[in-house]
Amino acid sequence: MQQLRLLSAASYFTNPSIADRKSGAIKTLALLALVCASNYCQSQAIDNWQTQAIARMTPDSQETHQTFSGLEKTQKDWRLCVVLPNVSDKFWDDIVSGVREESAWLGITSIIYEASGYGEAGLQQQERILNQRCSAGKLDAVLLAAADRSGLTTSLRSLREKQVLVIDFVNGYDIQEVDARAYLDNYHLGFSAGQEIKKYLSAQSLTRKTKILWIPGPKGPDWVKRGDEGFKTALTAGEADITTLHLNPHYREQARDLRKYLSTGKTFDLIVGTGPTSVAAYQLKTEGLIPQATPVFAYYATPDVEKLLADGQLLGAVSNQPRMIGRMGVSLAIGMLEKLPMPFQVGPEPVVLQPKLSETQTTRHNQTGEN
Repeated sequence: MQQLRLLSAASYFTNPSIADRKSGAIKTLALLALVCASNYCQSQAIDNWQTQAIARMTPDSQETHQTFSGLEKTQKDWRLCVVLPNVSDKFWDDIVSGVREESAWLGITSIIYEASGYGEAGLQQQERILNQRCSAGKLDAVLLAAADRSGLTTSLRSLREKQVLVIDFVNGYDIQEVDARAYLDNYHLGFSAGQEIKKYLSAQSLTRKTKILWIPGPKGPDWVKRGDEGFKTALTAGEADITTLHLNPHYREQARDLRKYLSTGKTFDLIVGTGPTSVAAYQLKTEGLIPQATPVFAYYATPDVEKLLADGQLLGAVSNQPRMIGRMGVSLAIGMLEKLPMPFQVGPEPVVLQPKLSETQTTRHNQTGEN
């Protein structure tokens, strides 16, 4: 039986709980590679599936709502190169799980590389991975979760000239430089979050002076810009006093920087941000820096977010179903390699999660075809 091969610490994928994560216990990895061969992953494979999705049939077409189904079989053992900005939070752990599951189900090989994060350093690492790793070893397609919307174009053009398919994966890249997109526009997540906060303000009869701290993610990536645009379209500045703060994605970094930001005496009536934002806010509540009564809403969900929801610690969350995105990306790439009719862009419908949902209900509500 083939084994899972990690070029760095295997414990990185153990998914410790919030309480178990101790400062410094998990280090940011400069480069991680995972080979998921079908024999190893067979025990984790899930039967063929389908889910409600938002799709574009061509780059210029309008978005449509439709059902997207995974493939049932493949013609050969295709090899995929999956390039991520990091695996520093459980959102990316779920993405990896989806890639592993779909690779197992289809009997293909996916090799996953991780850079050290966003910003110029992460972008340079992704460029090296594309040029040195994804260009070798007879790889058939690349799934790229880019650290930035541009900056990798030369590498992508080189890959496409070699007949390697390039799939824009999760984060968003210039559509002129990719063959397809396994991507849910973060505008939908931000818009859904804004709508939920608008309902909350109305239900609580809160005024336009309600002070909201909005943390859409790090400064720069396209997914952050789109989430910010969606949130502020649904909830205009005239309906609340919105302060936008850009913080790095890992919850420890967010807790550190948010602690520094709030220690100057700033106070807010409501906090809305990324999945790691909710974990950071939970930590700062235990320290007394954020009042326990301050509502917190996550505009994308991670397993930690779902745990906080189950404990009644969050007002709500929006899920873009990261595990399903992982599966969809693999299925989209293989479908294109096998010349099957595929949309240019597809991503799962966002789902609003509320504290009243139990874990079982949440799972059933989120995904169709998942065990």
